[in-house]
Amino acid sequence: METKRFPATAVEFDERFNSEKACRVYLMSVRWPKGFCCPRCGNAGGQFLPNVHRAASLLKRWILGTYQGSISHKHLPAYLNEFEFRFNRRRANTITLLFQRVCEFAVITHPVTYKQLVTQHVGVT
Repeated sequence: METKRFPATAVEFDERFNSEKACRVYLMSVRWPKGFCCPRCGNAGGQFLPNVHRAASLLKRWILGTYQGSISHKHLPAYLNEFEFRFNRRRANTITLLFQRVCEFAVITHPVTYKQLVTQHVGVT
């Protein structure tokens, strides 16, 4: 890809960037003058599915960091489930505190007997 000079006037700017596609092409040519490649691994495969490539790169990094690359095919589904759990909750502050809130609620409430549960549920006194 060849990078042209940036427009000097508003008229040149409007002519050059008249669509989202024109903007995208220019930005990609500035960011990746020799074509797209992943900054982490150098792979060019993430151009069409960047989020899939990002998740795969994070999975590889997680396996190398957590298990030092030694994983077993027998336990691969469990590893992938753990990665999926962590990936889906990486930015969720309220979900991660759920267990803590349940524990706090269990500690501050008084125990309920079976008789109380049955009485309240059935309405029998």
